[in-house]
Amino acid sequence: MGRKQLSADDAGDVIWVCRHLAAALQSDVTVLQALDSVLPGAPSGPKALLQAMRQNLVSEATVARGLIPLGLPSFVWGTILSGELYGAPAPALVKLADRLEAERATGPVKHKQLYAHSLAIGRLGLMLQVRVPILSALEAAAESASVPEVRDALCAARAAVCDGADLSQALSRVAADLPAAAVDMIRDAERAGRLPEALPVVSDYLLDEAGGSAAPKGKEKH
Repeated sequence: MGRKQLSADDAGDVIWVCRHLAAALQSDVTVLQALDSVLPGAPSGPKALLQAMRQNLVSEATVARGLIPLGLPSFVWGTILSGELYGAPAPALVKLADRLEAERATGPVKHKQLYAHSLAIGRLGLMLQVRVPILSALEAAAESASVPEVRDALCAARAAVCDGADLSQALSRVAADLPAAAVDMIRDAERAGRLPEALPVVSDYLLDEAGGSAAPKGKEKH
């Protein structure tokens, strides 16, 4: 198991790499060609990440294969891996960059546990949007949770979903500190068949409840 958390510097490097690789992959090139095209102009942090990825890759390479040995949290490489498996690596890279950008832009919060729920549910929504199976997505979201109580609740929710419960049912049973309104939003999304799209909205709601504020999506900070 790799690192569970991303430092601010690591997140910034991953965002840079995701955005530039996504742009390069729009040109119908291989992953190795994309890496080699963005390496020369990369700042020092992203360049070190790209070089480490490059060392892990051979022919028939994927972006995820280059990242997995580096020990980044599984929600990072799992998102990219699923995008590649379904033939859409560039959109997955952009979605991951947007998610990390929003997380980095969040200021201090008053309620750390609600904030941890916000992060985990936002990451869960990201993974479901790129078609990561829900059990794998819950495991990765739990692994990345910084608050033990939130990590335990997500692990318990995963077990309940594995036994046949809906996500909203599972969370209502095991996450006592999760606001009822958030569970209701998830339940409504499940009924409408729009869970992946709704979870980022739930994440923003929880961020507001935690005393933070949601950042505009898709704008890179410099």
